[in-house]
Order: sequence, then structure tokens, then C-alpha cells
Amino acid sequence: MVNEVWSFLETDGIHLLDTAERMATEAKRTAGIFNARPAGVVFSEAPDEIVDRLQPYGLEKLYCCRQDLPLPPEIIAHSIQAAAIDQAPQFVMFAHTSLS
Repeated sequence: MVNEVWSFLETDGIHLLDTAERMATEAKRTAGIFNARPAGVVFSEAPDEIVDRLQPYGLEKLYCCRQDLPLPPEIIAHSIQAAAIDQAPQFVMFAHTSLS
């Protein structure tokens, strides 16, 4: 098990959605409570731009999955589930939005 708190950071494919910044902040807060490392999980067509925008939020790790086309929520959820089974983070957090 990795000592990480993962937070799914939603995008429109290129840009972070408003919830992503709040979720990055929540990952850092929750990781502090449980003495874990805050991490983000993002699916994006332009991950370099996403990484730059997330630097102020204190995530220690970012799992970036490059996508060339928008993926259905079910595919994203299955991908995160497979990664979580392999890495075993302490928590995986999702915002309650239209995508999730």
C-alpha cells in the first residue's frame, strides 16, 4: 500500500474544471490528517498545462493519463480502479459532479 491520498481532478480534456482545484486542496488537507502524501489523478489531452496549473496546490505526486479523445466516465472510473488496486492508496476521492 502506498501512503497516498488520491484525488480525481476533472478536466474538459484540456483545462481543469473548477472542482479540480478544490479537490487538489482537499487531497492535501486529507493527506495531512492521515500523514499521507497528496496526489492527483488526471486524464487530459494536454497534461503539461495541467501540471503547471496544479503546482500551487501542494500535490506531491500527479498521475497523468494522456487521452486523445474524451473518455466516458465509466472508462475513467475503471482505469482509476485498476490503478488503485495495483498501488493501493489510503483514499481515492471524487467530487460529486455531473461526470462522477
